[in-house]
Formats: sequence, structure tokens, C-alpha cells
Amino acid sequence: MQKSCLCFDSHWLFLLLKQNKIPMAKNRIAGIWAFLIMLSLESFQMHKFYVSITEIHYQPENHHLEIILHTFPDDLLAALKKNYAQSPDLDKNPGESKKWIEKYLRLHFSLSDGQTPLPYTFLGYTFEDDRIILLMEARSGKTGQLFVHQSWLTDIYPSQQNIVHFIYANKKQTELLDKNRTETIFEIP
Repeated sequence: MQKSCLCFDSHWLFLLLKQNKIPMAKNRIAGIWAFLIMLSLESFQMHKFYVSITEIHYQPENHHLEIILHTFPDDLLAALKKNYAQSPDLDKNPGESKKWIEKYLRLHFSLSDGQTPLPYTFLGYTFEDDRIILLMEARSGKTGQLFVHQSWLTDIYPSQQNIVHFIYANKKQTELLDKNRTETIFEIP
């Protein structure tokens, strides 16, 4: 669930030049090539990947769904800024932050039983390591199926992947959703 960013440093190229592994002083062409390689490596970044994990825990005795969405705060803030021109301080202003997060959440995450929407309550958020954890709860429907719409962050990151786990009686069903596939169905036993 970690973001990956590989950035090359020109320091290793400098060391190669200093050790005469690349004969920069022997001719100008080699020096120009080494300089161009250094510039291209300085600006090269490995493609970042974006991922969220949503866990839906089903409790059959009361038809209760506990929903936990793990994401990265900087990605969430980018979405709020792009969609609402808002950049709330998640630590210092939780009331205002919760309002904007919930607005975005309701647009990009929903549940239904296939016939009617299943309302959920956004309880709030907390932090764990470098992630923000969104907490929700809902009641399951009567159809034996749970339809999940999850398009979290796909509006700002085309490569966003949303992993959805449905957990019931120590069994886990997992689906991978993305910009092209934003919905899935889980069978409720």
C-alpha cells in the first residue's frame, strides 16, 4: 500500500567520472554524453502508483457492515483541492476536514443491495503511520448481495487502484477496482 518513487541521483555518475570509469576528459563528445545522461537521469522518475484498501467486515448477527478505507493523506488532499478548491488541515481542523472528506467520499463510494442504496454513516478518520483511515458503518440489505461502487481518487489519478476486501467469518473475498472498473458484487452468505 506504499507509494513508490524512484529518483536517480547524479552523485553515482559523478563518482564514476571521478574514478575515470567514464573517460570525460579524453574527449568532449564523451563529456557531452555523460552530461546528457546525467540530466536525463536527474529528471527521470519511476512511475508512481496509487492504491487504496477498503475492508468491509460483515457481522451476520446484526447485519452490520464496518467499513475501513486506507488511503494516503496527500492524495486525499489533492482530490479535495482539485474538486472543491479546499485544502483543510487534517490535524488542526478535524470538523471542517470531515465535512469535505465526507462530500468527496459520498461521490466516490457507495453501497447497495442491488435494488436500493444502503446508506452508511461516515464516523470520521484517524491516522496510522503514513495513511489516513476513514471509518464508516452501514447495515446490509435483504438480497444476499452487496454491490460496492468504489471510484476513490480515480478522478485525479488515472492509475489509481482500489482493493476491496469483503470479510465474513474469517473468509476474505477480494476485488481490484480501477478507473475502468468501479463496481463489484459480493455474495452475503
